[in-house]
Amino acid sequence: MKQAVLKVVFLAMCVSFFVILTCGCEEELAPSEKKSRLIAAENIELQKQLAQKDKEIERLKSALEKCNAEKEEQKQQMDKEMNSLGDYTMKAFTENIQLKEENDKLKKQIEELKKQ
Repeated sequence: MKQAVLKVVFLAMCVSFFVILTCGCEEELAPSEKKSRLIAAENIELQKQLAQKDKEIERLKSALEKCNAEKEEQKQQMDKEMNSLGDYTMKAFTENIQLKEENDKLKKQIEELKKQ
């Protein structure tokens, strides 16, 4: 009879130990599961932020291309204006030389007329 009681007590202790061990394992898994969920939620948030940053980068690239195109257009316009200004300056310079030559020629004629 003692052996039967000892077997029952031993079996009860084994079952209790197994239940406690199982409960303890579940508690250890729960924080890990919570941590996994937090990491997953954080990963989702980071993916959303990354997608937003990618959109922002694309928008900025587009704006940069537009600025570069405007810059090139303004450079070409400035080159045209500089060429036009250069042509005008050369024309005025040439006209000024011609007028000086004509002025000198007229002064010589006046001097010749005064001598006569």
